[in-house]
Amino acid sequence: WIREGQRDWFPGSFLCLCRYHLQKALTEALGYSKEIRSQVKKLIAKKDLLGVKEALDNQMAKAWMDDKKRERIAKLKGYLLDNWNSIDGVKKAKKQNPHLWKETQRHRCNRRQHR
Repeated sequence: WIREGQRDWFPGSFLCLCRYHLQKALTEALGYSKEIRSQVKKLIAKKDLLGVKEALDNQMAKAWMDDKKRERIAKLKGYLLDNWNSIDGVKKAKKQNPHLWKETQRHRCNRRQHR
């Protein structure tokens, strides 16, 4: 429903995947290996969708005996694929509206100072 609302009510806006929820999803699925989690995070940062798919598919193949682990990895893969275009939403917003972004950042800084 959020994508429909964005399209209908806020045309020209960008969905931005929350870093907290991205990190949470990575940890839930790949918490068993800091190395694999780091590898996938680097692939995400490079915007290498094919590399992310391959890395997660390899982990699913290695976990063929552990249904829960495979399920968590498959859930992460689906989450990343469904939200791939939203991962760099902040960068897109900054690029398209730099003046608006600076104003938003200034507003956040002012709010923090008044706490």
